[in-house]
Amino acid sequence: MNVPSDWLASEVDLEAMKAPKTSVATSIELQCVMEDEWPRNRVVRVHQEIADLGIEMILLGADALDAAADLRS
Repeated sequence: MNVPSDWLASEVDLEAMKAPKTSVATSIELQCVMEDEWPRNRVVRVHQEIADLGIEMILLGADALDAAADLRS
């Protein structure tokens, strides 16, 4: 997969993470942000690109929101 470089790439090293994860909400946000930049077939399949990068998609339940609150506090 050819992943374009971006401003965050220098700050995030996926290989250094034991188990990289992101939320379903992030995937939806990515779709909204990139809908004018990427072809529609890529936007609607962004979750597959995320999985192909070895990043686990986590559901947003109360436990995930609690964990996020702990990180932010």
